[in-house]
Amino acid sequence: MKLFKLYGWVAFCLGGSLFAQNAFDAYRYSNFEINSTARTMAVGGALGALGTDFAVMSTNPAGIALNRRSVFTISPSFVGNATDSWLSNDPEGLRSRETASNFNLSNFGIIVYSDPKSDKWSSFNFGMGMNRLQNFNQNFFFDGTSVGSITDQFVEEANSSDNYNPFGAGVAIEAEAVYDLDEDGTFETDYQFAYGEPIYRQQFVARDGSINELTFAFAGNLEERVMIGLSVGVPFLNFTQTKTYAEEDTGEGADGAIPYFDNLSYREYLNTTGTGINFKLGMIFRPVQSFRLGMSVHSPTYFSLEDNFTSDMDYQYTVEDGEVIEAAGESPDGYFNYKLRTPWRYSGSAAVIISKYGFISGEIEYVDYSGASFNYDNFPTEQRAVNNAILGTFKPVLNVRLGAEFAYDIMRFRGGTAFLPSAIDGDDTVNHTWSFGAGIVQQGYFLDLAYRFGKVQNTYLPYNTSDGVNQLVNNDVAVSKLLMTLGFRF
Repeated sequence: MKLFKLYGWVAFCLGGSLFAQNAFDAYRYSNFEINSTARTMAVGGALGALGTDFAVMSTNPAGIALNRRSVFTISPSFVGNATDSWLSNDPEGLRSRETASNFNLSNFGIIVYSDPKSDKWSSFNFGMGMNRLQNFNQNFFFDGTSVGSITDQFVEEANSSDNYNPFGAGVAIEAEAVYDLDEDGTFETDYQFAYGEPIYRQQFVARDGSINELTFAFAGNLEERVMIGLSVGVPFLNFTQTKTYAEEDTGEGADGAIPYFDNLSYREYLNTTGTGINFKLGMIFRPVQSFRLGMSVHSPTYFSLEDNFTSDMDYQYTVEDGEVIEAAGESPDGYFNYKLRTPWRYSGSAAVIISKYGFISGEIEYVDYSGASFNYDNFPTEQRAVNNAILGTFKPVLNVRLGAEFAYDIMRFRGGTAFLPSAIDGDDTVNHTWSFGAGIVQQGYFLDLAYRFGKVQNTYLPYNTSDGVNQLVNNDVAVSKLLMTLGFRF
């Protein structure tokens, strides 16, 4: 029974390869973007050597040792994205644009300053609160006419084993999209009677959710030269994906291009929830007042996750006497518990303080996404296969972040950029983000605003078949984030 649930989860996650999507799930839950306060986001996330901002508790916790007063911050934000999608298999396919947006709380928390009354230690500070690490909100849609059918995947599943996937081939068999016509143990589909004929297809994908990290940090300032900090993070993960895929025979003639087949609709639902734990150690070295160096090491996040998922299909076909048959299949409620370990992260940073006029800062982060791994209790074969897929799919990357701030009286003006290489092996794409912002600093409070814009390119497979034709969908994603941080010092 447990093996049945495992196969359902593995197949369902992308509706494609039994293990490839798990690799991309590992990347999705390992790709953290810590821009939870307006000041951090405005300078491209390059505050590792500067500190005094709540967001550094999730990057370089040594930075809170530089706080000279206690502070409370809260950061509401608005995130929006627009995704242009098109089906590469259709040479005349048009782009479709879908948008998604949401309001959320990117940060809230407190840093408490304490004076240890020591000749060597200038401060010993404690912080706790929440930082948002990832936002999964996205919608996209594609359509077009091309050769191939999703039933190619299901018939391969049905013919590969007697214990076929109940969330894929099982649903298709119940809906009569896949059948054993001669009762000889070999399954067929209507599309195989006219293989090579193009059919119309479309899919709408809706994703939602986030990773929010509850973090606790401790940091000390040693003789105004060395700052050391440690934080414990407890991330909470919630991801929901709903996919609705459809095919239709739009060929000419009373029976269309494909005998019997009229149309199908296949729906998938997935919800992933869980919690994790990680540790971060950071240090800042200040040889002179105007120059700082920072470094940090992040342990893997050890997630304990649970998937809940279902799928169903409607299938319509016309028999030889002209009767229209409508059939349907529905999966059981599936669930699976498993563990995920994300990669180690290492970062180095530097900042130059330009008197009272501001600063210039930079940060380099190393992450080897091929180091992520799943743990399936009592399923070593499946676990080995998916972890080998992760190892063969991803590569190490160096993320570079640059930022600057200009101070004029109580005003602060900021700008930044980030260069984020693709983590997929063989893909040399570098995604860029651009950000800017402004703030007001007073004795007892501060108010910061920031805006960030970036573009990401990726590809998507609605299903995966070994012998048939796979469909390749291109996505151009433009992501915008508007963030405000209000802070009170006391």
